[in-house]
Amino acid sequence: MKPFEPIVFLLTAVIISCSNSSQKSNSKSLKIDSLKKVEMKGFTEPENSDCVFDTSTYKFTTQALRKYKADIKFSWDDIEKEAKAVLENGDTLSLHIGGCDHFSYSATLVTDIPFTETAALTEKSRWLAKTFFGNGFDSKYDSCISKGLFKEVEIAEEQNIKAYQIIDRDSAMTNMVYEGFQFLQVKDKTKIVIGGYLN
Repeated sequence: MKPFEPIVFLLTAVIISCSNSSQKSNSKSLKIDSLKKVEMKGFTEPENSDCVFDTSTYKFTTQALRKYKADIKFSWDDIEKEAKAVLENGDTLSLHIGGCDHFSYSATLVTDIPFTETAALTEKSRWLAKTFFGNGFDSKYDSCISKGLFKEVEIAEEQNIKAYQIIDRDSAMTNMVYEGFQFLQVKDKTKIVIGGYLN
């Protein structure tokens, strides 16, 4: 045996041993990582963990309905997070108040007011905002509609929809977004949609 052969043999054995333990370590690490992934897979963050606003949509929506009429009957759509109610005049209301990244106000009213009666539908839009909205959206819509601070928006090739944008003359920057209001003809009825949200 040459003088260097035992040293080379010993070094080779050490390298192989280290390599095996490194592979075992990597294998163990992979198993731990895959375990972590499995454990995390079923985990979901609480719904409001990253929310800017209180997400109690049911609370805010039902408070607005009960303020309008204490004993109002409604159903709750948990998917859309909105209440649905038939009002005493036969109109059907869908209402959503609340949210996570945006605190929104949204009301949809299906009414017997004909699609051609724009003035009556506009007045009903104002009533919706005044009656069910808050945080300044009620007074802003009331003021803008009363003063005629809105304009019709062109919707290409849509004959059964009229959309209106609020003209906000306030010079101060706010975190309020007014989505305006729309009228949609649905057979012999009209659907009014009005909304806005806080950023």
